[in-house]
Amino acid sequence: MKKTSIKTQICLGFLAVFTIMLLATLFLIFQIRNISQNTKLLYEHPFKVSNTIKNINIKIYESLLRTRDVMYVNNNHQLDSLIIEREILDSIIKREFKIIYANFLGNKNDIDTTYNCYLELKKTEDRIFDYKRENKIDSIFKL
Repeated sequence: MKKTSIKTQICLGFLAVFTIMLLATLFLIFQIRNISQNTKLLYEHPFKVSNTIKNINIKIYESLLRTRDVMYVNNNHQLDSLIIEREILDSIIKREFKIIYANFLGNKNDIDTTYNCYLELKKTEDRIFDYKRENKIDSIFKL
């Protein structure tokens, strides 16, 4: 085994220490980036989900108002315009449910249950529109 000078041994020691420090620094940088992304997700999540739920509530109320307006429609053209407005609201509501499903950190069964309740409400609204189109006004009040 060849003997090295003290100077070379000190340089090798410093090189080893700096290499270890560099690796530790890189590891810490990646960990801090990961923590930052997770913190951002936790910070934005409640706002994103709660705002989306608020938007869904607003759109459902608008859809219910369009359904209520069916009682005051006089011709098929007005009925068709209400149906088109309701379909636009329905597509927005479905898109918002997808956003909640993608971002909700809780139990996904709660979202499924809520979405199924919305679909049942939509079926009832569709029947009201069908009854109006068929001029069966009395059947609407039996729902």
